[in-house]
Amino acid sequence: MRRLRRLSLPVAALATTSLALLGCSSSEQPSYCDELSATESSFEALVNTDILAEGTDVLTERYDAFAAQVSSLIDAAGDEFADESAAVEASVDQVGAVVDEAANLNLGTAAEEAAPAVEDLSSSTQALLDSVQNAC
Repeated sequence: MRRLRRLSLPVAALATTSLALLGCSSSEQPSYCDELSATESSFEALVNTDILAEGTDVLTERYDAFAAQVSSLIDAAGDEFADESAAVEASVDQVGAVVDEAANLNLGTAAEEAAPAVEDLSSSTQALLDSVQNAC
């Protein structure tokens, strides 16, 4: 009887450990994964803005939504994607300056000035989104 007790303790410990590991399955994702879909949507809305057809108010609205959403993603990720995050933050600032200026320009000039900044933003944001997607 004494021998059975000794065997039951390691088996019980193994069972407890196995149950604990099941609770930490790979299906649990980092919190930044929750921000991914909304960030992708706001990004697509911003880069697909037709300034000539929709105007600078729509551009400003979509920029503000994207800037807030990507900031939430970057905050949730912490230092995990530091290089990509820094590149996106610099591009967001660059686009922000163009968006602020666009309100004082005719639509054609606003579209011309926004294009290179949005292209840089697109490149840096896609790199961040790809990294986050791979981690999720």
